[in-house]
Amino acid sequence: MARSRSQRLKKISQAKSINPTIIALLLALMAMSVAVIFATTYLQFGGGSLKPTLMQIFWYVVSFIAIAFVMQIDKKTFYRFVPVLYGFGIFLLILVLFFYDRQQYTLFGAKSWFTIGTLSFQPSEIMKFFYILMMSRLVSEYNQRTEALNYDALPVSKQLKWDFKFIGRMILWTAVPVVLILLQNDFGTTLVFMMIFSGMIFASGVNWRIILTIALIIGAIFAGLLFLVIYNRDLLYHLGFQDYQFARIDSWLAPFENTRRESYQLSQSIKAIGSGQWLGKGFGNFEVYVPVRESDMIFSTIGENFGFIGSSLLILLYFLLILTMIAIAYESYDSFY
Repeated sequence: MARSRSQRLKKISQAKSINPTIIALLLALMAMSVAVIFATTYLQFGGGSLKPTLMQIFWYVVSFIAIAFVMQIDKKTFYRFVPVLYGFGIFLLILVLFFYDRQQYTLFGAKSWFTIGTLSFQPSEIMKFFYILMMSRLVSEYNQRTEALNYDALPVSKQLKWDFKFIGRMILWTAVPVVLILLQNDFGTTLVFMMIFSGMIFASGVNWRIILTIALIIGAIFAGLLFLVIYNRDLLYHLGFQDYQFARIDSWLAPFENTRRESYQLSQSIKAIGSGQWLGKGFGNFEVYVPVRESDMIFSTIGENFGFIGSSLLILLYFLLILTMIAIAYESYDSFY
């Protein structure tokens, strides 16, 4: 009886730990995503395929099962298991270099997709989660050691030496997935990993002098690369840059300049978003053609169907979700979480 009561109390405690604001925001975003995917893949074609909508719902169900499972794992077990997850993610990144989807490679030039039957996925998307967990573990270890060393009482020179060693460890753990993703010709995902790395450094608590220096270096590198892209691409070609990477940057700098090739999807997406004006054209009403709209350009559906007001509402929901998550993370007083 005592054991049963203890289990009930544990479940009650876990239920109370679930933030209702996060659940409400997630449900709102989920409902919006299902509706928008349905409009894009079914209503747009006057009765297209229901598969994308059903798959979206399926993955939400899988995700909630995963959430329920993770909530049962105590921090100590989860913490120890992180390197295994990271290693599994690296294994998938290596595997996809040999068993990538040939059709996806022909269309997009990237060896980053697995296809198993009717299911397809990018290992790099899973690796983002595992990478964040690994970085969180490194940050947690760093904070534990600095607390034991009485970091704040150390001379600045020793603080900097300790912090540079920590950053070096983070770079080593980051270099492996980044190199593997670069070998897949997925430059966009590589930039996402670099942004995650920068955010982790910023949140880790290292000396502000290092953060400022890194920010200035990154800014200078970005400005230098942008200058070379515009005025001297030959040097970047010698450094290993490829045409598809330049095409991405060109589309960003001038989305309406090369609309017959690289910028076609982007320019059409911008037109679709702008055509929605304030209130949009209504649910399922499309006038601007955007190729593969249901993928990276799904926001064009929101802009065209629901206009500026609907687009702003979506951004507001994401802002509130991120703000709530950050607040909860700080309230936990745990650097790993």
